[in-house]
Amino acid sequence: MAKESKSKKMVTVYWNSDAAESDISMTAKQWSAIQAGGEHIQDGSCYFDGQCVTASWSFKNRHVSIEGGLDGDWLVGESIGELYVEEA
Repeated sequence: MAKESKSKKMVTVYWNSDAAESDISMTAKQWSAIQAGGEHIQDGSCYFDGQCVTASWSFKNRHVSIEGGLDGDWLVGESIGELYVEEA
């Protein structure tokens, strides 16, 4: 029986003229499911104006939305093609 790959992906997005950044880490299997249009919700970190706060990522139909704190929606319906993905 083949061993399942445990490789990780670091997914990052920038917005607000690159003044804001958020990232999450996930398994390659999770990323493949998202690329196929699957749904996935996960918390990550957001960096803006020298602060780090929690961000909630939501994937659906090959798009991502990110929200957090009292500020509400930070990024809505962005194509996953706009994300930076690398091996973690």
